[in-house]
Formats: sequence, structure tokens, C-alpha cells
Amino acid sequence: MKDILILHLDHGKDYFLIISGTYLRSCCGTSLETLCQLRRPIREVPVSKLIDLEVTPLEDSISEKPLQIPKELWLLVDHLYKHACDQKDLFQTPGSQKEVGQIIDSLDTSIRKTVPGSNHSVAETLLIFLEALPEPVICYELYQRCLDYSHDFRLCQQVISHLPQCHRNVFWYLIAFLQELLKHSETNNINANMLANLFSSLILRPPPNLKARQTKNNHQRAVQFLLGFLLGGDKH
Repeated sequence: MKDILILHLDHGKDYFLIISGTYLRSCCGTSLETLCQLRRPIREVPVSKLIDLEVTPLEDSISEKPLQIPKELWLLVDHLYKHACDQKDLFQTPGSQKEVGQIIDSLDTSIRKTVPGSNHSVAETLLIFLEALPEPVICYELYQRCLDYSHDFRLCQQVISHLPQCHRNVFWYLIAFLQELLKHSETNNINANMLANLFSSLILRPPPNLKARQTKNNHQRAVQFLLGFLLGGDKH
């Protein structure tokens, strides 16, 4: 990217500053559908290929069979599952910003068996990954239905069944992980209400045109929706 910035001084001359930069592709901010089609790190994929993947429906892709969930998400959750279930105050203690940057860079440039950084930094990276999704795990078009059905777990399950395959896989994968964390609540200081409050704002985000009109009741219903799955909703 390259542009010219014109700096105008009152009663003085104009200065023309050339500004340039290189856009680095990242898994953070890339759709689940696209990530599920990438078996290589995203920085190794040509931009033209990424554009094609973004505009081609996953079911119409002629490439090899897509991954069930993005490898980047699997690496983060797998690390936390293996090393952080008993980590005190997980998702409540900020990670190191330097380490978070290193983790994201690692996900974007290589496929490793391990993730660098502390458990808290890996946890924060997971939150950033989910927040940066252009379409949240529960698609925008189903947001209102989730709120309307939050009082009835059976109806909530039906909504999830209407998600695209990769979104549905990611949803159940995250639920299974969060339920595992709750089994260690005596040591990690985590409870269902805390997880539901935190992850409902990431997994079940309002569409951009409704974001400014959100009420406390909307938030409470979103939390209630997720609580139903955390407290025993594993039938899918």
C-alpha cells in the first residue's frame, strides 16, 4: 500500500509525505470458511487465492476436503486443553502483548506442534481470534433467533443445527472445551456465568446495524443462551 499525505501549514508551504506499508495477511480477521480450506499458513497463500476462497462458498470449493475446524483454532484450544485446564484465573488475567503478537505471527507463518507464550497469552489470543472473525461463530442472521429462543434449550439446539457446517463444528468444539474447563473450577477459579458472559459477546455478536441498539436484556438473553450449552448441553 502506498499513498501521499499532504501536510498543510497555515501561512506556510505544503509538505508532501510519501507513506507506504505492507499488508500482512493474518488468520485473525479471516473467515472460518476460508481458514477451513487452508492447510498451509495463511502467509504462504497468495492474496489472489485468498480472495477466491472468500467469495466461493465452502460447499462449491473444488479443492481438497476442508478441515473440520481451522487449524489455528485447534492449536490454541489444544494447547489450553493440555496445559491450562488448572491454570488459575484463565481468561481473567491478561497475557503479555509481546507474546500475543508472537503467537499470532506463529499461527500466520508456520505450522508448529506447540504454541509459544504463557497460558494467559494463549487464552487472550483465542479471544482475539474469535472477536476478529468477520462473521461470528453464530452467524449474524441467527442472532435474533438465539435471543428469542434463549429460554428453551431445545429450540436453542435447533438454531445451532442451522449453522453452516464449519461454524457448527467450531461452536461444538468450543463448548466441549469450555465444559472441560468447568470440570476444573476448583483450581482454575472459573465458573459457568463468567464463561457465558465472556464468550457470548464473542460467539453470539449482534449484527453491525444492531450493535448500537443493544440493551442489557439482549446481553442477558445471550448469556442465558450460552449457559444452556455450558451446563449440560452436549447433545449434537
